Order: sequence, then C-alpha cells, then structure tokens
Amino acid sequence: HTHGRSLPSTVRPLFVAQQHGQSMLASRAFLHWYERYGCEESDIIQALDHVQAIVDAMKRGDTEEARVTYRNVHRQKSEVWLESTMRVTRRDNGNVDGVVAISRDITEQKLAEQAVLDSQARLNEAAEHLRAILDNMVDGVLTFDEQGRIESFSRTAGDIFGQAPEQMIGQPLQCLFPEGPK
Repeated sequence: HTHGRSLPSTVRPLFVAQQHGQSMLASRAFLHWYERYGCEESDIIQALDHVQAIVDAMKRGDTEEARVTYRNVHRQKSEVWLESTMRVTRRDNGNVDGVVAISRDITEQKLAEQAVLDSQARLNEAAEHLRAILDNMVDGVLTFDEQGRIESFSRTAGDIFGQAPEQMIGQPLQCLFPEGPK
C-alpha cells in the first residue's frame, strides 16, 4: 500500500503527506481510485513530484490552499486528468504539520473542453472559407439576422454601397436604404 497506513474509507479519495515525507496516509477510496487507473505507489509519488513546488510552498506557510490540474498516465498509457485541492494541516501550536489533498478525475471535463476548442477551430475555419468565397464573388452579398442587423457584408457589397464591410457588421439593414423601400 503506502509508506504509512490506510485511513477508513471515505466518499472522496483522500491522501495525506506529512511534512518530512516520512508518513503518508491514504484512504481506501484513494487507493481504489489509483488502482482503477492502473497506478501504483511509485505513480502516487510521481504525481506528488509534479506538484512538489506547490506543496513545498504550502509547507513553508506561503499559502494555505492550492488547486492544481495535471495529467497523469495510466499504466495502459491512456491519459488521466486530475484536479487536486490541497490544504495545509497544522499542529496545535500552529506550525505546519502537512498537506491534505483531495483529488478528482476531470478527464471527461478536459475531453469536453478539447472537443469545444476543436469545434470552435472548425467553425472559424469554415467562416474564413465562407468569407473568402463571399469576398471573391462578382455580386454583392450581405446577410442579416431576424432583427435586421447585418451579419456579413462582402467586399463587392461594400463597393456597391460605398461602405467598408467591417464597419457594416451589426448595423441595421435600414442604414443602406435611408429613404426606405421604393
């Protein structure tokens, strides 16, 4: 198991590292959680090494709490994203005793965030493609929303109406026809 002893089972995984690194405590939920992701004690130590600067600052009393997000590699080489919230523990005399960390798997959240970023990149690429098509058409093209605000305005439309396309985005369609419909 760990260098120290196992704590009673808790709802959330719990890991405690004492100040001098001699004693480590882990809840059964923590051990189960790490076993689930294919990690062993050496992986726990490696994960702690990843946030060691933060833990050291906490032990010096520089900060009471910290939250860190990091990647860990599963034994089967898949990526696991973790978020650890850490808090200093103190002795009765107020001296720092150690750091308690509660970690949770945020892999699904990170995958969803990456999917959103990928989707946004594809949308931006499609918008650039559409802009290139509109700007190279012989006809003037503009689009507007349900409220009559201009959403796109091609270069040729700008030439026809004598307006800079970038200044027309968001303007009411009526500004192009000040006298109204004829």
